[in-house]
Amino acid sequence: MKHKGIEKKLFFYIIIIILIIIISIFMIFIKNKNNQKDFNSNINNNISSSISNTSSISNDEIARQIKEIDNKLDDPLLRLITKELPLNSNYLPELITINNLNKQVDKRILNDLNKMLSDGKKANINLYIQSAYRSYNVQKTLYENKINNLLPKYDNDNATATIEAGKIVAPPGTSEHQYGMSLDIVEKSVSSLVPEVEEKTATYKWLYKNCANYGFILRYPKNKTDITGIMYEPWHFRYVGIENAKTIMSLGITLEEYIEQLLNEKNILEEKNKIE
Repeated sequence: MKHKGIEKKLFFYIIIIILIIIISIFMIFIKNKNNQKDFNSNINNNISSSISNTSSISNDEIARQIKEIDNKLDDPLLRLITKELPLNSNYLPELITINNLNKQVDKRILNDLNKMLSDGKKANINLYIQSAYRSYNVQKTLYENKINNLLPKYDNDNATATIEAGKIVAPPGTSEHQYGMSLDIVEKSVSSLVPEVEEKTATYKWLYKNCANYGFILRYPKNKTDITGIMYEPWHFRYVGIENAKTIMSLGITLEEYIEQLLNEKNILEEKNKIE
């Protein structure tokens, strides 16, 4: 009888623990949905504030603002490189070698990059560039190697290994490194690229705070994988120009979200123009 009583109590406690786990998972789900709602709300607020008093501006001013947005959307500095918008295998930017380093970047970013490296050195921050421009073929090799490395983890399921590999290493043609405007900048003393380790380094903290002043953004932020398709990379910085970078970093958004915001602003202005 005592054993039955103990078993009943044990069963009761197990049920309580399971309920607590289910409730916790539900609360995390709700929190994530609320965070997305908060972001959408912030985007709408930003759109509203950036197009203030549209009811009182002239058609000429609306046309000017639309042209300004179009110029931004057409700016090569804001080009998205993703699985949906890949580069050609033969794409080659106009490359230039970074001073005293055996690495290359698109020549358009060199001046601001050199200034960032110099200012980092003055602040006793050693901005070690682990990777810069990578060709299509080099990226193809890295991607295929990652798939092969993951196959044992997924019981040699090539489809699953390929999907998971794509979250860590961009497939050839979809890497920003081929575009020549992205850099992997790390703490030199850290031997491996582990997000939880790198984000605690002085290098990352300085870059996160200052990168926008030189036209760079943290391209793949934490908790944005569902938007970018790439895991959190606290070492990957992309050049987008100083004005764009300051807006993106101050809002805590991705390049994808910034472009979406510009498109939303343009749509509102075009609707306003039709009414007029």
